[in-house]
Amino acid sequence: MKSKKAQEEIVGFVLIMVIVAVGFLIFLGFNLRQGITTTEESFDLHQFLESSVEYTTECSLRYEKDFAKLGDLFESCYLGKTCFGGQQSSCEVLESTLEGIFSESFVIDPESKYTSFEFESYFVEGEEREEIFSLDKEGECGGKIIGSTYILPAFPGNIENSLKLCIAIT
Repeated sequence: MKSKKAQEEIVGFVLIMVIVAVGFLIFLGFNLRQGITTTEESFDLHQFLESSVEYTTECSLRYEKDFAKLGDLFESCYLGKTCFGGQQSSCEVLESTLEGIFSESFVIDPESKYTSFEFESYFVEGEEREEIFSLDKEGECGGKIIGSTYILPAFPGNIENSLKLCIAIT
């Protein structure tokens, strides 16, 4: 009788192991289908954002030849200011300048290293976030995503600039 009980215990143990293995395979299958969704922090992109805010634009905010840096235009755009002379809004200059910087810095194409990018700028005060500006170039992202955030002070809050790039798998 003892050997029959031992056989039943072994069968039960094997059955439990099979159920656990099937459950693990189902879990693994769902996770692999979801793809890569995490963003890897990039020091190079942080330096890129940091240096970009020092770029001198063609917008004068105070007087005619006092050209503003790109970092100043984020707050001016948020506040709805225009460039000196009133011919262009600071948001228009911000957009065209960023488009130029990104197109010169990153070749976004399905056949290149970078397949898409997303840039977002928010005014953050406490728990509230208000979008100032966003710019993206859509593309298929089958690789990994790198990104970084750069924060500028803007009393009474901060301006948070975030850039994400999709890198193609080679």
